[in-house]
Amino acid sequence: MEPKPYNTLLAIARELKLWLTPSRQTYVQLPGAHNPASAVPLWSEEFFTWCFAKFNFENFPAPITYNRVLRQLDEDARAQPRETVQPSNLRATAVKGGYHIDLGGPIIHLTGKQWTLLPPAPDENRGIRSGQDPAFLRPAANHTLPHPTESTKELRDYLRDAFGIDEEPAGKLGQWLELALRPDTKCPTLVLTGELRDEAARAIRDLIDPSNCAMFPFPLSRGEAGWMAVYNRVLAFPIYGKISEFKRTVLKSLANGTFAVRLRQSDKKLPPITEFISRPVIIAADTAPEISRNQITIEIKRCSPLPQQEVLAALFTQMACSLHDEKQSSERIDFQAPESIAIQPIATHADAPVP
Repeated sequence: MEPKPYNTLLAIARELKLWLTPSRQTYVQLPGAHNPASAVPLWSEEFFTWCFAKFNFENFPAPITYNRVLRQLDEDARAQPRETVQPSNLRATAVKGGYHIDLGGPIIHLTGKQWTLLPPAPDENRGIRSGQDPAFLRPAANHTLPHPTESTKELRDYLRDAFGIDEEPAGKLGQWLELALRPDTKCPTLVLTGELRDEAARAIRDLIDPSNCAMFPFPLSRGEAGWMAVYNRVLAFPIYGKISEFKRTVLKSLANGTFAVRLRQSDKKLPPITEFISRPVIIAADTAPEISRNQITIEIKRCSPLPQQEVLAALFTQMACSLHDEKQSSERIDFQAPESIAIQPIATHADAPVP
């Protein structure tokens, strides 16, 4: 007969939705007041913290009992129908005819004809509408995006005015933003230089993937880089001085989708699970490091606040137009960058820091 702590914790955990990623990693959907339907790996510190708070007893199960509960939940997830297998999506995922962009509750449904705002799922504890929409990974440190409003200008015009850049480079930056939110493309690395490079990196990161920490210190190990990539759609790093071979290797792997992340490490009786992931990367550097041929280099000399709701509307409109063009021509629109693009600022204005 199983001990009471085991049965109690298992009953609490079984109220949550479980699903498997294509690499057979189990994720669990957690309800939350400020960030509804957060999803975390089953074998993670975040899920342990949630269980400990929810259990609310002094005699929390011993580690061996807790691991047995997780093994049972793993078996439950694998016993579900094959249709429940889905990736853990960060901000964006492909659906039939287009994309879903997660605002942190509401979702943007984007097709080649238009984009529309879908309301939050009615069953937030389970996290997906009628079993049809993909589940989104919503780490607690990541913030919601505001509802987009009508845009009065094209995306490149907003970017040109905010960063003081010419028409063509503003278009390249707009295309980078588009690819950063598309789940099915490789995104070029964005390299920012100039006196206001850090402010610009934070502004661009906050525009599409705001977080408690907009810029990260460069990770000291591949494991640390992996966990940053698991929980963030966009990675932004300041790099000082010459780029090392370790940093170059990590950045290339992230950009090319060849970065291997070991996910399951809590229970030595179970084999580790490895997933290959890619992430859009922003680099703020004194001089442009040579990372790969697929990168954009922009010299920033002005950084004005971006009207986030209007810029998001312009970005989603551009994404819908690109998707429409692809459907018409049956050819994908991918970015092909030269080794670097030197961007000259237009007439100088008073510098305004991004809030």
